[in-house]
Amino acid sequence: MDSFTYKITGEGTDQIVTLKVESQIIYEGPSYSLVTSVDNVLGLDLNFGFSGIEYSYYLYIIKSLEEYLLLLPVKEHYRYANQFIFSKSDLMKLWDGLGYDFEDDQVYITTANPTDILFHWLLSSRVHFQELKLDAMRKEIRKIAVGL
Repeated sequence: MDSFTYKITGEGTDQIVTLKVESQIIYEGPSYSLVTSVDNVLGLDLNFGFSGIEYSYYLYIIKSLEEYLLLLPVKEHYRYANQFIFSKSDLMKLWDGLGYDFEDDQVYITTANPTDILFHWLLSSRVHFQELKLDAMRKEIRKIAVGL
């Protein structure tokens, strides 16, 4: 499990959030730009420390795996993605710091399905796929897997 830390400075619309996983900044910017949802699934718009209008945000959805949470990139952002896993209590602390009610928002965190878990594993394997086609992916996985 990753070490998830945050720092919040300022107030109101001037509130700035810095999120780190291990020592990597995954978000630095205004609090109002961090939290989002896609198709009623809670997500985070991560910028990896690059703030400003010229930088892209990478949308990650939050999936529950018992007491842990997976951050998974949406399909458009999978190519630049990292995988993150942290405790639900870490997100609860962040929500409290932002003034959000976690009890209200946790209904928008869906349970990770087998495909989500496989996707998380693929991201952690550091295998880079040119395309999301099963046959091509299978060949790349066989190159690195023992016993296949």
